[in-house]
Amino acid sequence: SLELFAFNYLTYAENDAYNLPIIYIFAIVFGFIKKVDYRLQRGTYFLNSAYIVFLASIASGIYFLSFDAIVGGYLFMIALLDIIIWAVISYLLVIICKARSNDAYGHSRYAALGFIPFANLWLLFTPSKDDFAPKMAALTSGVTAVVIGLVVSVAGRGFDMAIVNAMDTYATTTISQK
Repeated sequence: SLELFAFNYLTYAENDAYNLPIIYIFAIVFGFIKKVDYRLQRGTYFLNSAYIVFLASIASGIYFLSFDAIVGGYLFMIALLDIIIWAVISYLLVIICKARSNDAYGHSRYAALGFIPFANLWLLFTPSKDDFAPKMAALTSGVTAVVIGLVVSVAGRGFDMAIVNAMDTYATTTISQK
């Protein structure tokens, strides 16, 4: 049944980095499908990465609905929505990784580095291949973009921790009232 699949998926999703296989599968698919011709400089790439991580943190809030979904019999919708969210995150990551690879190497073939832990630093720190890269606004490039990216990353992590604490409190309160 779909609800049993969803419950198993929810149990699987309790693991750290459960989303990586989902991201990798969709990234491979979108990597072959999506062509990216533009470029992203290092600071802009970092800022966009931080925005995507922040988006993923906000999206993790759907698990707050899982308690009611189990009772209401619509847990499958939560699991499906989670997979869709990770597909969208994968799509966005493919775009920025290809754009960064275009800027750093002149082609998008090294975009896969953005999906490999520690190898993504190579993509992040490699300078632009040439000076023909479009210059971005001051807030979206260079050191300013890195600082904003760090703030967005910390805010995303804080939001993620707040969701987990809220879910724990909700579960504890709900269970103790019954």
